[in-house]
Amino acid sequence: MLAGQFLRHNWPAITVSVTAAAIAGAAIVMLSTMPPRVIVMATGPEGDSYYDIGQRYRAVLSRANVEVQLQPTAGSVKAPEPMPCATGKYP
Repeated sequence: MLAGQFLRHNWPAITVSVTAAAIAGAAIVMLSTMPPRVIVMATGPEGDSYYDIGQRYRAVLSRANVEVQLQPTAGSVKAPEPMPCATGKYP
């Protein structure tokens, strides 16, 4: 009966505490699954149309606070090398 009495007298505080914990948990899950703020894009050589397209992507995404790092390549002349992952190391 002691637990029933405790719940009867403290149900508003318990409800607020459980709701706050659920909101905090949801916020943590949402923040941990946010998309990256830095994107590395392989383009053609500087001056090429693919490089120009990459610059346009950079301009548009910068408005959304996303940094685009352009990685010029030799195009189809050279075999593509793997891009570094977010840690800067190759997988």
